[in-house]
Amino acid sequence: MKGTVFLTAADLPTIAEGPENVTVALIASRVKLRCRVHGMPRADVKWYKEGQPLRGTRYQVLDSGDLEISDVLFTDDGVYTCRASNKYGKASAYGSLQVQRRTWIASRPENYKVIQNYYLRLHWRFLMTTSSYCC
Repeated sequence: MKGTVFLTAADLPTIAEGPENVTVALIASRVKLRCRVHGMPRADVKWYKEGQPLRGTRYQVLDSGDLEISDVLFTDDGVYTCRASNKYGKASAYGSLQVQRRTWIASRPENYKVIQNYYLRLHWRFLMTTSSYCC
């Protein structure tokens, strides 16, 4: 007697790489939160913020399972959860997104004329967060 046997591998989803505990993003930037999932059949990945499903065109779940947020707003600050599920089970992981303002100069020095061999001291005010400042 001859026959053919088909073997199908099945595995509940596991999150191999979840979001960082804290991810920092600057306002108006683009940020990616990680959610790399293993499972067979391929798991369906959904993202939530503060327990609510994400809606809107600024949020995109990539084929990798990662979440990409474009044009980051202060209201994007919070706890994000990725949930992976297939017919064999579910898995989830979470991390926080902290949104920060870019450093900016609040008052610039006025135009000054400098006489050769004299010192000039300039004062100005700038507002910054923990983000790095670049010229």
